[in-house]
Amino acid sequence: SGQSLRGGNIMSTEASLWRYIRDGMGSRWHAQRHEDRLSAGVPDVSFALDGVDGWLELKVLSRWPTRPETPVRLGLRADQALWLRDRAKVGGGRCWVLGQVGRDYMLLPWWRGPAIVAGLTRVQMEGDFRTRVFRGRIPWEVFTEALLGGTRL
Repeated sequence: SGQSLRGGNIMSTEASLWRYIRDGMGSRWHAQRHEDRLSAGVPDVSFALDGVDGWLELKVLSRWPTRPETPVRLGLRADQALWLRDRAKVGGGRCWVLGQVGRDYMLLPWWRGPAIVAGLTRVQMEGDFRTRVFRGRIPWEVFTEALLGGTRL
């Protein structure tokens, strides 16, 4: 169902997550939501921030699996992971998957794409040093710094 709580409000869709980050980031960035149904894999959001460009793919799940060993499947498709990889390798590396699971937010780097597609446990998802985990809300200054810290590998 894709529902979660944020500050007492129901967030149920990627569109709601988009509004949350758009409003939270405010004038820190210039961002645009994309609704491209014709081009395979194009992420949900492009942004310009402090002189750099980047991309975000948004994913929302209502809750974490009950068992910690159950893989979390955010719904990232293989074509989306490939698009993020291809853009990051030639573009500067600022390509991310922003996942919301319940009240938690994870900013995952593009190179985790194949593992995200296959499914990661919560420990695997949160345990990577490049993944930023935000509990309950996103601190916008920290989020900004994380977005600027992309990697081309």
